[in-house]
Amino acid sequence: MTAASKVADAAHKLVVAGLLSATAFGLYDVGRGFTVMYSRTAERQRTYDAQQAQAASGQQPSSSA
Repeated sequence: MTAASKVADAAHKLVVAGLLSATAFGLYDVGRGFTVMYSRTAERQRTYDAQQAQAASGQQPSSSA
């Protein structure tokens, strides 16, 4: 094996390792983003539901007699 092919092999392994690391970090980051987005949506939904329940309990039933 020549010195040039050894250098090329080492460079190739380094590039592949970097791409795998970038892919793993990207997947982690996207997963974390979806988790944050889901938790914020759930919190907003709970707040909205509580406001609707409070508004409904504050209304007087109207009689149509």
